[in-house]
Amino acid sequence: MQQVNAYWLYELGELLGRVRGVLIGEPDEDIVGLVSITIYSLRYFADDQWVPLRITKEDFTHLAEALHKTITEKPPGIVLTSATKRALGHQLDAVRQVLSRELPHTPMYYVPPRFGYVAPTLLENAGQIFGTGEADVMAIAGPDISEAGRCLAFGLWTAFGFHFLRACELVILEYLKACGREVRRGSWQNYLAALGQVPGVSRQMKRALDRLTRWDRDELMHPARTLTEPEAESLLDDIKAAMRDMVTDIRMRRAAAPPGQE
Repeated sequence: MQQVNAYWLYELGELLGRVRGVLIGEPDEDIVGLVSITIYSLRYFADDQWVPLRITKEDFTHLAEALHKTITEKPPGIVLTSATKRALGHQLDAVRQVLSRELPHTPMYYVPPRFGYVAPTLLENAGQIFGTGEADVMAIAGPDISEAGRCLAFGLWTAFGFHFLRACELVILEYLKACGREVRRGSWQNYLAALGQVPGVSRQMKRALDRLTRWDRDELMHPARTLTEPEAESLLDDIKAAMRDMVTDIRMRRAAAPPGQE
């Protein structure tokens, strides 16, 4: 998935129209400057903002090269012939017609913010929801955090919950290890019970762990439970807080551990 900068689609169409106007004799303007911007826009769109159209990247590149050779490299005092103008006009029109016919049907979708997080964050940098704990959380559960972010962006509440709880399970296991408790993967409740027996856990951490008892990844693996949007928001708040607290405690415990026992 790649984000498309819609401004450049608009700008490209505008520039092509202005260049076409100059070629057919409409009021003069700085043709060299105009063409230079147009060439940049063509290349930018072809290289970085591509969306599937029935025209190839090479068509954009060829038009950019033709404009560059004919206009920006034109020696001073040389006048373009009518044939040259017509040839450039045909190339411009071909691209403009494709844009005008196909862009209205190009599959570009608006993805609204979810629970205060904008689409680029959820789709590309989901770890940012953890603030200063981003690096620690992503080092432990990066793939599932990224999957959860994408599911959240598209409103797939149950899928989001499944991946977010998978990520939380990985953090719990790492936390148990940092606390000197080795627990085999298994029941969610067993994890929480083992954490409840760890000495020195702060009251804030205990409250965070108590919130986790509301959620069970195993339930979301079966059709017995489907998350609603409000439930997904609650899950996000609870699990995010718990994971952030756990990675903070992991860092503190490992920093205080004797050498060789981190």
